[in-house]
Amino acid sequence: MSSAMLWAAIRSRLFWARILPLAVTLVALRYLIPSRLQAGDSALLAPLARLDDDHPLLLGTAIFILLSETAVYWHRRVTGIARATLSRRRFVVALVSVILAALLVRGSFLEIYRVTSPSMVPTLAVGDRLLVNRLAYRFRLPFGPRLFATSQPRRGDLIVFPSDPSRDAPGTPSALVKRVIGLPGDSVAFRDGAAIVNGRALASCDVGPFVSTAGLTTVRGRLTAESIDDRTYLTVRLPLDDTRLEAYRIPAGEVFVIGDARNQSIDSRAWNHGTGGGVRIDDIIGRVSRLAVGAPRGRHVDPGRVLAPLRPEVRAPNVDLTATNQNLASCLQRLSSLAHDASRREGLAGR
Repeated sequence: MSSAMLWAAIRSRLFWARILPLAVTLVALRYLIPSRLQAGDSALLAPLARLDDDHPLLLGTAIFILLSETAVYWHRRVTGIARATLSRRRFVVALVSVILAALLVRGSFLEIYRVTSPSMVPTLAVGDRLLVNRLAYRFRLPFGPRLFATSQPRRGDLIVFPSDPSRDAPGTPSALVKRVIGLPGDSVAFRDGAAIVNGRALASCDVGPFVSTAGLTTVRGRLTAESIDDRTYLTVRLPLDDTRLEAYRIPAGEVFVIGDARNQSIDSRAWNHGTGGGVRIDDIIGRVSRLAVGAPRGRHVDPGRVLAPLRPEVRAPNVDLTATNQNLASCLQRLSSLAHDASRREGLAGR
């Protein structure tokens, strides 16, 4: 066989066994698998929707393997380039192997989490798929206990952690995503909606009015850029926010978490009957590293939000954001200057 024929065979195999099945799998996961709301109580669709929500990697892997084997079989049969055989044994072995590998990755290294509530608007939208780094704070064997800590959470981190039936309302998702603003030993308080960490109010800057329809919920308020340590992010606050929390001292082994949509999030501010509460570090599933796939614009996948980093930006398709983006740029520059001045003062004080 000549080199040209060999490369042609490799390209054909790559297309039929990998590229085409992968493309069809992505389309199926986006358009054919219903959400839990769409599936309702259907005996057939509800389990499929639940599987897509809880284990999207496993479902996508199974669909890809099935499509790959089927595409190769029919390609061989139609072209006659080789004897067409659809080996049940080979299919089962391939499927089991890939699922086991996916379980290993999900159990120890990486997990995909789907955002189902508007509590993190505007940073995260309902429907976003997040890449969760399970090695960010600890290492563990698949489905086994934590072996050793690798690092501690930092203020500003986005973390995913399991919900607690004794603490959270009925119907709360099995896993939640929030932002860390307090570490063990910190004192956190809220005055008129403003966060105060260790006696100092977090630097913030008003960007302007904000409205977003997140799923079945409308999030509206004042868009505010907020900064903690070296992290800057966006929040949505009510114009008159009367949220108050007396100084809460975070116990050892816990972190204080809060949602970016302040009036849509039930978090550390409200736990323990409004006296404050934390999330055990040992219970944290992982840190959100970036988006896997951003929520779609209309009926199309947003190509600019695939593996995208999390930045302080506003997503509002078909909306003129010129003024908002100008205000945001000014706010980010102002917060950067404040952080630089604070760092300079601390450096001078340490001399």
